[in-house]
Order: sequence, then C-alpha cells, then structure tokens
Amino acid sequence: MTTLLLLALMGAEAMAPADAPPAETTAAAKAAAAISPADERLEAQAIWLIELQRLPYASLEPFLNDPRASVRARATLALARLRDPAALPRLVTLCADADITVRENAAFGLGLVVGGAEEAARRLPAETHPKVRARLVAALGTQGGAAQVPTLLAALEGGVAESREAALALGRLGMKKLPEALAPTTLTALVAQLRRVEPKPRQAAAFALARIGATELPDAAYSDLSRRQVEDYDPVVRGFLTRALAAAANTPERKLALLRAGAADADVGVRVAAARSISALGGPESAEIITKLLQDKDLGVRLEALRAAGAVAGLDHTKLLGPSLESADPLVVAAAIAGLDAAKVELNLRPYLRPEAPLLVQQAAIEALDDTAQLSRLALKSPEAALRGAAAGRLMELTPTLEERLSLLGAADEQVVAAGASLLTKLPDAQALAPLLSALQASVHADVWAEGLAAIRATIPLVKDLKPHQTTLMALVQQGAVQPEAKTRAEALALATALKLPTPTSPAHNPMVVPEIVEVERIVSARIFTDVGELRVALRPDVAPFTVWNFAKLAEAGFYDGMRFHRVVPDFVIQAGDPRGDSSGGPGWAIPDELSPLEYSEGALGMALSGPDTGGSQWFITLSPQPHLETGYTVFGSLTWGDVAAQHVTRATTIQKIVIERIPAKG
Repeated sequence: MTTLLLLALMGAEAMAPADAPPAETTAAAKAAAAISPADERLEAQAIWLIELQRLPYASLEPFLNDPRASVRARATLALARLRDPAALPRLVTLCADADITVRENAAFGLGLVVGGAEEAARRLPAETHPKVRARLVAALGTQGGAAQVPTLLAALEGGVAESREAALALGRLGMKKLPEALAPTTLTALVAQLRRVEPKPRQAAAFALARIGATELPDAAYSDLSRRQVEDYDPVVRGFLTRALAAAANTPERKLALLRAGAADADVGVRVAAARSISALGGPESAEIITKLLQDKDLGVRLEALRAAGAVAGLDHTKLLGPSLESADPLVVAAAIAGLDAAKVELNLRPYLRPEAPLLVQQAAIEALDDTAQLSRLALKSPEAALRGAAAGRLMELTPTLEERLSLLGAADEQVVAAGASLLTKLPDAQALAPLLSALQASVHADVWAEGLAAIRATIPLVKDLKPHQTTLMALVQQGAVQPEAKTRAEALALATALKLPTPTSPAHNPMVVPEIVEVERIVSARIFTDVGELRVALRPDVAPFTVWNFAKLAEAGFYDGMRFHRVVPDFVIQAGDPRGDSSGGPGWAIPDELSPLEYSEGALGMALSGPDTGGSQWFITLSPQPHLETGYTVFGSLTWGDVAAQHVTRATTIQKIVIERIPAKG
C-alpha cells in the first residue's frame, strides 16, 4: 500500500494553485519529471494521485507533455476528470494530439467542463476518427444549447457511434425544453433514425424521443411510431417508443390503443413501460387493460401497475387495488398502499405500522402518512434505521412545524439530523441558527455537515444580529473547508461567500488510503451470491481503479454480507450497498468520481451518487440500456453471468457474500 505521501516526491510545488506564477509551475514540472522517466508504473501512480486529490491541473503538465502516448492518454483522462473550467484551453490543445486515445479522452473532457461545447463544435470539422468524433458530438449535448442543434442534426447521418451520440445529445437538450430540440425538424430527424439497421443509433433515437416527451407529433410521425411500437424487432426501441407516444397520445382512442399494445407486448420491459404510462394513458375505459397489467405474470409489471393506477381518475381504486392488500407478498402490499395513497383513498394505516408487519410494508405505510407529528416521532424513535429514514424522507415532502423541524436536529440518528438540516434549508427560520450550530459542533458525519452548512446559509439572512455567532461561524467554515468530502467543502465555501468571510483554500480530496495501482489492476471480477442466484461481474480497474478497489475492499471485509437490495426499479436498476436500507447509508466515507466514455448498456455496474464525488458503498446494475446516466455516474464493471437472476432481484433479495477474483501476482 502507498499513501498520499507519494505526492511529496513530486515536491510541494506540484500542489500549487492553477494560477500560480510561471516559475512555480515550472518547478512543479521539474519535480514531477524527476520521478517519471524510469518507471511508467510510478508515473501512472502519480497521475492517479493527482486525479484522486483533484490537484491543480498544472500538476499534470509533465505527463501531458510526455513523448509516450500511453502516459499522455492517462494524464488526459485525469485532466478531464478534474472537471476544471480553467483546464479548457489545455483540453483543446490535446484534441489535436497525434494519438487517437489522447484525442478521445480530451474530447470526453470537453463534455465535462463549461464552455466545452463551443470548442467541440470548432474541432469537429477537422476530426476524422469515428471514436473521437463521437466524443466531440457527445460534448455538444452535455455542455451545449440551442446553437448546437444544427450540428447535431447533421451528425445524426454520421457513423454508428457518432449518430448514437448525436441522438442522445438531442435527447439531453430536449430534456431542457429547448424549442430547437422540440421542433418538428428535430423530431422528424429522430424518427428517421429508426429506419437504420444498426441497433445503437435506433435505440438512441427512441431514447431521445422518450426523453424529449413531445406533446405534439405530426400525424405521419405519430402513425409511424405507433406501428414501430408494435412491430419493431428491438424491445428496447419498443419500450422507449411506448414512453415517447404516451406524452403525445392526445385522444382517448390513441391512449387506449397505446396502452393495449404495451400491455400485450411479449417483452417485460415494454410491459413495464406500459404500466408506468397508466397514469398518463389510463381512464375508466381502460380498466380492463389496467386489470390485465395488475395480473401480469411478471412481478415488476404488477408492482408498477399498482403504483401507477392510483393516479388515474374515475376508477374504483378500492375495488381495483384493495385486494392486493391481502397479498402474502410484502412487495405487493407495499405497492398497493402506495397506489391507494396516490388515489387519496382513506386507508387505516395502523395495521401496517405495527412492529410485526414486514419492514417493507411499514416503510410504505410511513411514506403514506400525512401526520407530521407522528412522522417526527417515528423519525426519532423507530428502532429500525430504514423506518427512521423513511419518516424523515416523508417529512421532507410535507411542511412540519418549526418545533418538529428542530427536534430532528437532536436525533441520535445522524441521517435524521441531516434530514432536519435539509428541512431547515427548505423552510428556514431565525430560531434555527443556534440549534444548527450546535448540531454541527457535535457531529463529524459528512451529511450532517453538508446539509447543516447549507441550512445555516439559508438561515443567516433571517437573523438580525450575527455578532454573537461570528466566531462559531468562522470556525465552522474553516472546519468545513478541510473536510474530505467534496460536497461539504463546497457548502463551506458557499457559506464563506454569504458571510463575506475570506474564502478558505479548498484542499484536495483526501482518500483514506491509496493502494499501488499495479495491485488494483489485478482485481478483475466479482461473484455476487444472492438468494435468487449468482451475479458475476467483470470489473474495470483500467478505467475506474479507485472505485474497483473501494468495492473490493468493502466486499472482502464482509460489508455487503446479509444486505438487501434496497432499491429495485423494474427495467431500470437493482441497487445495493446501503447498510441502513433507506438509500441514505454508506461506509462512512466518500470517493471521487471516475467518469469515462463507457456506456450504460444493459448489465452495466455503476456507482450510486447524491452529487459529484459522493460515491461510497452503494452500487447498481442496469436492467436495460440507460444512456442518460452516462458521463454522470462512474461505470466500473459489467454483468457477465446471471442476467436472469438479476431480473428476479426484488427489495426482499439478500446478498449472501461477494467474492473478489484477482489475477495471480507474478513471481
């Protein structure tokens, strides 16, 4: 193992700010170069440390100028992951590198920094390699706006990779409701992509149409999509088109026809899409089709239908959903409670809140409560962390009294304290300042600090006299600015600005330990044993070494043993790694993101986040292609065995053990 002390070999100058005088930057380059010529492994370790700590991008210059393309490529990906707008000019120069991988990584970086779209558009006409062109096009969608739409429409006619990224980019811009992305010319161009033979551009075009969610489609386009929604050979395309058409089905006849077609599809994913569309498409005339979905042979379809049917007006919800409350399956009962709650049906929740009720049923009942006093008691006194978290989460959707909000700050459960602080950010009050200051002084929990600093920032404009608190506020800002979690540091800097205090220097990330990268690269796969079967995943230490190492470290410590999959969304993801079971738990630390151009295809293994650089122990496996997750969540592996088992995972499924597999060490 090696620690961050290795960076000392590079000299203190390597940690200089990005705007340091040229002499200091030159000194940093010399110091870094002193360790680099002999051993590429040592260079790789140094590049990795710079990336993990988010050091100033000037620290990478010796490696970006290295004559070896492999070193430049590693350093360029690290530069991209810094997501530093100040590094944009350097990324632009690297887009002209002689090596394809360097150019691809640089183009990927343009998609992660503000201003990258304009530079990508300027570079695109001169680039000829398909992979690099695809990354440049992707940058137009992640960082661009209306000005990039004409370029993206032209890129739709490019090669497979370029066309895919162009369609996804238009989908991203459509989600922003840009008129140019919603224009008939854009929609028509995306519909035309469905005639292509290659699967990826077709799936991307269908995805874009679903994400854009146009409420109006030309009649010809609607008819074409309706036919393809039934006849297309690719179930992924049919599923996305079901969602796209649900937004544009503007007559009862269209709604009924679409819902009927989706419910009758042979593919589970399409039927799940139909079930989710019930709230948009359903009505009294569709009761028979909804009943069919409620009786579907696939549990995921039934659960989605139970939840969605509650939002349909004109149905007899008690008759339709009530019988499911008698099910022996807690998952079905929980979904029925959610559906009846959405329908505003009066339901006696007391039996479902009893301690002997299954945990999943208790959680669903808590999420249906409207009594803020009862929810506050549950958040403070429930014996199960998952129930305390559910109660605190439900309070976030309501308007608890100031007394109830403040009471959460005194909870023994730090996640409940964090929820209380978050509530006070949304509903600030001058009386909350002193309790917030006390809560932060008494805690070392990252979420308490991040949410607490945000709540203090929301509260201080309401406080007439801050002088009595000035010393405490200054101390908290300084402490927050040196926390290892990026979110906490960002909130500390924001609070300093709000208080007009000198802005503290934000330090680098401080991972607890960093192993030798050569050892991490031996970690190649994991066997995840569950009570519904085995899941095998190939790991990608070449792309996401720290994420892979962190996952392996937790697995081999038994962290995941006996843990449930706390989040299961049919045809989307299965997610595990939360020791609390309420989606807020973690290992006690956060790790930096390791974003890459890898796709979120079916079976991708990704790291769950609550913001940039907030990964920890929660991971997920995609059940279908999810391109909207790309460039936002670290991909660190892929499912290679157990796709049937993955489809059968529920929130009741338990991980028995995870076995990590390595390449044997040489010698």
